Amino acid sequence: MDTALFLKSVLLGLAIAAPLGPIGALCINRTLERGFIAGAAGGLGAALADGVYATLAAVGLGGILRGAGAD
Repeated sequence: MDTALFLKSVLLGLAIAAPLGPIGALCINRTLERGFIAGAAGGLGAALADGVYATLAAVGLGGILRGAGAD
């Protein structure tokens, strides 16, 4: 088996399988234009925002469920 062809095929498969949404496109764009640090910072910022939204949703849902069980 040709090792180089195998590695190229694996990398191509991973590139195709990776979900590319608007945040992924933003990270790729920033990485290509401004470098790795800017791309990583964009990705970490998006992850932080997702974490904040998830925390707010969990706290809100907890309050709703606690209020519904108190009756």
